[in-house]
Amino acid sequence: KAMAALLALAGAIGVYLGYVNISLVVLSFFIYYAADRERQLAGYVFLRYLMRKKKELEEKGVLLAQPLVARQEAPLREVLRCFIPRRYHLVFVLAEGAQVKGFVTEVEVVEAFFNRGSDLTVRELPLHPL
Repeated sequence: KAMAALLALAGAIGVYLGYVNISLVVLSFFIYYAADRERQLAGYVFLRYLMRKKKELEEKGVLLAQPLVARQEAPLREVLRCFIPRRYHLVFVLAEGAQVKGFVTEVEVVEAFFNRGSDLTVRELPLHPL
């Protein structure tokens, strides 16, 4: 959105000075609109990514695992940002003193995120013992 605003400003100055025509300003509004729509659809894109991963697991029967390490205070939104496409994630939870307290699965993190909110911390999830 910021790039679109800068493009609109540059286009307006360019039109005023006679260097470019109005199409640059119109293009900047299109880019701004497209960026706003992308932000609105981000949740749906994420769900589609999860469904595709589930389908791939069902078809192939195997996915590479990706371990992650999170402190108990970490919000789920930060954990989700570390997820990598085409990998299944196991999140190891650290207690004080960097001791591994247990782990949670990707499915548990995603379900808690959608059911209970993005501000939920890893501490609030039920842990599997090692």
